[in-house]
Amino acid sequence: MKNRKRNGKVTPAELLKQINMLQKELFAADVQYDLQVGLRKAVSDYEKAFRLSPLFWNYTLDAHFGMVVLRLCRIYDADENTMSLPRFLKTLELNGDLFNESAFRERNHDSPNLERLAAYPRSLDLKQLAEDKKHCSPTNSNVKHLFIWRNNILAHLNYKAAIDNPVQFNKRYPLYFRDINILINDGFLIVNKYAETFGAAVFPRSNSTNYPVNDYQIILDLCRTHVQANWGG
Repeated sequence: MKNRKRNGKVTPAELLKQINMLQKELFAADVQYDLQVGLRKAVSDYEKAFRLSPLFWNYTLDAHFGMVVLRLCRIYDADENTMSLPRFLKTLELNGDLFNESAFRERNHDSPNLERLAAYPRSLDLKQLAEDKKHCSPTNSNVKHLFIWRNNILAHLNYKAAIDNPVQFNKRYPLYFRDINILINDGFLIVNKYAETFGAAVFPRSNSTNYPVNDYQIILDLCRTHVQANWGG
């Protein structure tokens, strides 16, 4: 067991657990992103409700943004002791023997659909794997800016960034909502691609499910009713 872990080898069950955990982490980040974006879009339709409790809503929106970024930092963390995309891709690289038709048949020998499923390509594309590893590293400007924000704004407050010119920092290392969305989407694409090759289930983004990411609408409707009943607006 110690030798296997030291050289990076894992069992099929351990690899499946990595896949499942990353999918759940990405889904949680995606849900929080949808909440943040949905609430911001709702401001114009529920302007008075937002104006009557600005402290609550400002802190709520800031909390969602901060947690989305921190969740993504965990997902893209390059530390070898973390459960992250870079760690996952390294695991794939070291466990190519789990990705072939023979290994797939052995894992799924009881499946009534084995012949149909085994016809799907089950080998790793090592060139694509190398590209994915690079994409999940700071050579990708979105990943680079993600960790610059983490190290200078969220987990630590850089003195120069805070005191000298925070606006200039934002311009130099932008982290827009579209960039966050891309990081989430790229994470899903990468994990699901290898999950499918391995024979595991794929995980859709929250907007492709019936997950209640817009249940905040109930709260906003109640706020509007309260405002109309008490202030006539």
